[in-house]
Amino acid sequence: MEHPGEGVLYAALESDHSGPDGFAACLLETFQRTRIVQRAAGAPTLVMFETLRPLRLLDLSDSDWTAVAGGNAAISSGDRSRSREWARAIRRAYPGLDGVVSASSVVPSARITALWSPARDALPQHPLARLRLDRAELTSLIDAVADRYGYLVL
Repeated sequence: MEHPGEGVLYAALESDHSGPDGFAACLLETFQRTRIVQRAAGAPTLVMFETLRPLRLLDLSDSDWTAVAGGNAAISSGDRSRSREWARAIRRAYPGLDGVVSASSVVPSARITALWSPARDALPQHPLARLRLDRAELTSLIDAVADRYGYLVL
């Protein structure tokens, strides 16, 4: 279903104590359908940025909000069309939010976020870094994540 004028940016949150979990979540979430990390095809790129202001996010991972609203874990690990329905309902109920944050469905210790159109003014014009996944410097890190989680790397 198309929603003109609306957009979503999916990202992993990094913090001083999260270690490599944020990178692993980005990699695994992106390639989870095939479980094959395509380092060059389509020029996949890791982009790192710092927001210009604090984000207003509903935390679905560290609260009982989902249960209170009548939901369950399928909101983050079930059929994606169902998750999108929940996201639209949350957006209508809380128009001041920039998005939601939840545990990654593939790396539960990592936190991922879906940022909506209101977060647009929190995004910088230029990222801190933009690294294509086929860069040699990322080989050992990508290989380690893929090996740990049973993904193939091409």
